[in-house]
Amino acid sequence: MSVETGYLTHAAQIFAGVAARQPAAVALRWANGREVSYAQLDRGATRLAGALAAARVGKRQTVAIATDKCDVAYAAMLACLKIGAPYFMVDPASPAARARAIVEQCAPAYAVVGAGAPEVFDCPTHRIASGGQVESLEALPEARHVEAEAIDGSDPAYIMFTSGSTGTPKGATISQTNLVNFIAWARTQYDIEPHDVVTNVNPLYFDNSVFDVYSSLFSGATLAPFGTADLSEPAALLAAFDRLGCTLYFSVPSLLVYLQRLKLIGPGSFKTMRRIVFGGEGYPKPMLQRLFAAIGDRVELHNVYGPTECTCICSSYRITAADFADLDGYPPLGRLIANFSYVIADDEGHPVPAGTVGELYLGGPCVGLGYYASPGQTAAAFVQNPAHTRFHDRMYRTGDLVRLDPADGKLHFAGRADSQIKLQGYRIELGEIEHAMQRLAGVQEAAAIFTNDGTIARITGVAAGAEVVADAMRRDLATLLPRYMIPDRIVVIDGLPKNANGKIDRPALKSAIQRGEL
Repeated sequence: MSVETGYLTHAAQIFAGVAARQPAAVALRWANGREVSYAQLDRGATRLAGALAAARVGKRQTVAIATDKCDVAYAAMLACLKIGAPYFMVDPASPAARARAIVEQCAPAYAVVGAGAPEVFDCPTHRIASGGQVESLEALPEARHVEAEAIDGSDPAYIMFTSGSTGTPKGATISQTNLVNFIAWARTQYDIEPHDVVTNVNPLYFDNSVFDVYSSLFSGATLAPFGTADLSEPAALLAAFDRLGCTLYFSVPSLLVYLQRLKLIGPGSFKTMRRIVFGGEGYPKPMLQRLFAAIGDRVELHNVYGPTECTCICSSYRITAADFADLDGYPPLGRLIANFSYVIADDEGHPVPAGTVGELYLGGPCVGLGYYASPGQTAAAFVQNPAHTRFHDRMYRTGDLVRLDPADGKLHFAGRADSQIKLQGYRIELGEIEHAMQRLAGVQEAAAIFTNDGTIARITGVAAGAEVVADAMRRDLATLLPRYMIPDRIVVIDGLPKNANGKIDRPALKSAIQRGEL
């Protein structure tokens, strides 16, 4: 089916069109210079799709992918798309308890597993060969015909897990229609062509990677993956961007700020880059101004915003010199992209006037299907448009507080309506950290407090218990939480303060931490 003229209902059709048009083009270009063509990647994905079908994995059955970045990881995503089986990523370094909670929730029919992944899968498994090169998939039998025509736009394409306030991660489920819309937007918004090379520094289990993968491989561009080892050598990472000819970069601001603080970014950096996109958290304006001064004359800088539940991105704002008239806070979110509608509402769900802070509700064809196997959480977050009841008009409650500037029509981020935070781009429910702390022996009560003075953002765990030891808590939390959710410091006190309702007084704890009393 032609991408230009065909009627597309699902993402695999888009990739099939790209691979057919340019089979010899480079799909993956690794930091060591090794390249994988579209024909090789498509062939490997088709063979793996055949293995899934042979294991009786069908449409709407889930597949777990638990591996570091390698050829097979990307082939596995494509294989799932080819047969309509939604995939979900499991961080191979994730604590076994958290990985097990995710796996139990999704009940995968199949797993593609790399070395070192948690042993939590009770289903047929493809063990990735050492190195994970696409050639290893040649050992699979020739794939039989896969009924891709049976896939429709309402079918789920992938499940991306985010932190959950109840202590269990939530699986945001994204449909094929969501993806088809997202791919078209990304390609148009950033003029992505086959000559482009898109970086993939974001972990595959983190929703920023959705942009990396679907903006590149589904537009005929080259994807340049970078793993944990690459990120541990920042000077070499920047050199690799130039060596590989990278033209489009996306990450959380934290990574760029880290490179800036190491004094690695200057006028000669990002030699081949056309655009740098950042999102997932706010970019402090003083640091962003330095980046703009260094490279803004030749590299476009874009601030993007969007929840996992709405296919990664819903706004993209190009930074200009005018954004540094003052250096307070973060750059604006700008205007939502064409495929989104929105309402800003108060606590009762009533729309607020322009200029007033309220919660952002998002609507449109990029709003996902809900949370996998969690109807209660889905019903609470995916709701009727609060502006009317005339017809079914489903929107997602982001929990983000925003303000519309009536003078220029730009949206500005103003905070969160709940205990969810963004740290290093990861969306974290403080409640999940508290649940984990309270599971530890000796802990009677616990609170996770987030502070951000504009320079340093961190989580402080506060616990009460007669025989609780902070160092032991950090060690034990590593068995329950991913590294980015473990508090930067843990304080043990006799008892946590309470408010008039008998609940933990988190504002009092936060004030004490900010004053240096804890």
